[in-house]
Amino acid sequence: MVSRSRGVIVFLTQWLDSLQGRCARAPHPQRRSIQKPRKRIAARIEQLETRMLLSADPGPFVVSTLLDETDGDFTQGNLSLREALDLAAERAGDDVIHFDQSLAGGRITLSGSALAIDSNVVIEGLGADLLTIDAQGASRVFYVGNVTATLSGLKLTGGRSDIGGGIYSVGLLTLDDVVVAGNEATDDGGGIYSASGVLTINGGAISNNSASDDAGGLYSGGSLIVDQTTF
Repeated sequence: MVSRSRGVIVFLTQWLDSLQGRCARAPHPQRRSIQKPRKRIAARIEQLETRMLLSADPGPFVVSTLLDETDGDFTQGNLSLREALDLAAERAGDDVIHFDQSLAGGRITLSGSALAIDSNVVIEGLGADLLTIDAQGASRVFYVGNVTATLSGLKLTGGRSDIGGGIYSVGLLTLDDVVVAGNEATDDGGGIYSASGVLTINGGAISNNSASDDAGGLYSGGSLIVDQTTF
């Protein structure tokens, strides 16, 4: 009887030792749940640091991707035009945005909403024949607030809205060698609707736009200056 009891005790001892060994080798559940948030927090802190550095840097913003994204990654090859406009709006003073030469011949396809210009900015494209912004009929291309903005060297197409299919502006807007083509308004101003302020157009072209009501190409409710532009 004693021998049998000892056998049972030995068996239980071996079973407990085996169980403890498995538990020691198994990953701690709390450790796994802590590690992932730490990695996400570290990545988020790095993104915020990059954002702060770009906002403090007085130099121009250089758009380096054709993607229309706002993922918080502003490193080389990842700064989108939409992100650059957001950063410019956060930074005091006037800003300049231009494009990396590697984007020449490319197309920025908008993701369903217009690009908003909410601060004084100059956007220098690579040439209307080298860089296109396409709204794919899902929104207008640009909304320009009560600011001073200059766009140059771009083609704007595929915009669609009730008024101002390509551009809707209430500010002081200058277009230098910009092509606004293939945009649509269900009401007025298929290409451009300048509700107020001053619109200045130098060179470029306003063509092949349409509106269901008036001004298929251009509507201006403020001051308008046009020089050597094709209609």
